[in-house]
Amino acid sequence: MKDAYYFSHDNNARNDLKIKAMMSKYGYEGYGIFWALVEMMHESGEGELPLEEYLYIALQQEFNGSSTDVKQYIDDCINVFKLFETDGENFWSNSLKRRMAIREKKREQARKAGKRSAEVRKQRASATGVEQELNDRSTESNKGKERKEKGKEIKESNVSHKKIIDSLRKNVRADIRKDEIDLVTSWLDDGMEIDVIIWAIDQAATNKKRNVQYINGILRNLHSENVLTMEGVKERDKSHKKPEKEERFDFEKYKEEALRLVAKYDDAI
Repeated sequence: MKDAYYFSHDNNARNDLKIKAMMSKYGYEGYGIFWALVEMMHESGEGELPLEEYLYIALQQEFNGSSTDVKQYIDDCINVFKLFETDGENFWSNSLKRRMAIREKKREQARKAGKRSAEVRKQRASATGVEQELNDRSTESNKGKERKEKGKEIKESNVSHKKIIDSLRKNVRADIRKDEIDLVTSWLDDGMEIDVIIWAIDQAATNKKRNVQYINGILRNLHSENVLTMEGVKERDKSHKKPEKEERFDFEKYKEEALRLVAKYDDAI
């Protein structure tokens, strides 16, 4: 039942520039319609909705009492505000599809773990005597390795989170809130290197923008450009670097020498 009603999304989506642009035309009614459409995409299982006349009619009925022209609203969200993508037949949210893919990956990992566990139980149930003892030892060994590996993953995750939290407390404020920490550390789940997140926090402090929303904006922009590593950040900085100005001739530097030559020329005359 939880899966039927929940999907992850940014808790500060209303501050996204595209959302702000959409709301400048449609207001909070448009904001509500946007999330209703995203929920419907999630419920479809494919993360998409069809661009069909029957959908517009159904949605207009769904939003009974709304003055917004649903067909025009969807068209604007695709072509003007760039909130949705389309192939001409369906439309979708890239952000939603990315989160659905992450969730499906975790489900697949859980299914594989369950299957391995079931196979181990089956082997243990059919084994007898020495085979039973050997299987028990093997199973316990595997469990020990799994516990060790899982413990290592948890430890590495905790270390990453601690580094980010320490940086936030140093560069933003000491009493950083949990929801702000969760917002920044969630980029690790999207494949962002911890060094990139630390770099974004440092950039915010350098620019005297000591707030989480500014940091999240930097990370969102990097993610939209598929820059997830520090190597990518460095390459991006190189491409964005302005060309150096041509060096101008410094007359003052040669003024003394010029005057000396003039005096020498006068003496010769």
